Amino acid sequence: MAEDQENLGTLNAREYLLYYSKAPPYSISARASTTRSPSGIASLVPQKGRLPDSPFLPVRQFSDLATGFRAGLNVAPTNPALPGAAVSVEAGDGKPPAATASVGNELLNYERRYENGVTDTVSGKAGPFSAFYSKFGQPGDQNFEQTRFGGAVGIGPAQFYGQRTRSREDAVDPRYAQFFQNTGFDQETDTFGALGSVPLGRGTLRGGINRQSVTNEYPQPIGQDARPMAQDQNETNYWAGWQGPAGPGYLDLHGTLRDVHGGDSEFKGRLGYKLRF
Repeated sequence: MAEDQENLGTLNAREYLLYYSKAPPYSISARASTTRSPSGIASLVPQKGRLPDSPFLPVRQFSDLATGFRAGLNVAPTNPALPGAAVSVEAGDGKPPAATASVGNELLNYERRYENGVTDTVSGKAGPFSAFYSKFGQPGDQNFEQTRFGGAVGIGPAQFYGQRTRSREDAVDPRYAQFFQNTGFDQETDTFGALGSVPLGRGTLRGGINRQSVTNEYPQPIGQDARPMAQDQNETNYWAGWQGPAGPGYLDLHGTLRDVHGGDSEFKGRLGYKLRF
């Protein structure tokens, strides 16, 4: 079967249909595992994402081991044009319990995840185009809700994308809600950008840029004609890095620049080197 799958690219249309007519339409696999990991670190750990006065975090000793459990069931189609399905659960390791169920394929997929709330996601990809829509709900005192949607298109080694995130939560104490027409705090974030990678020397050069704008709407008291609004300063983010073999190890150079319109700029850099044994 493995050899047949490797040679599928050489089959003509008739042979392709004949192969799938003989092969089982689906394969089923299951997995389960437990993990044990320390919640402390007994060595110096390099700082990530910034250049501090000291490049290392303080030493912490090992504490109790955290135990985790993961299990899953996967139903995969022999023909990639058919939809598949998967279910997974996980708990422990200091994280809240979570469960995920999905059905579909690369063209159109639906996923539901339970983790501190419920997230429903619909996504799809056709050729160089991809898109998604996601909604998260967390019932409770603040009734937090968030929706995200966006898309991307790949052109050569570059990818151009756009995304909008909308979130809402109750921001007024229930004892004072009677004095407000709208008790919600709403935030809308738009992000547009591009990223890409090209070979450079023995490694790979990666980089990108994005532009982000944020609009906030605040609770509206009774008697006020409109909701108070404010827009955060727009910001542009740049990042670039190179990864590849260097000497007896692997070199990772990475830098980011955050430029706030009308404000300050912030640069962060990282240098990493991993020896190969």
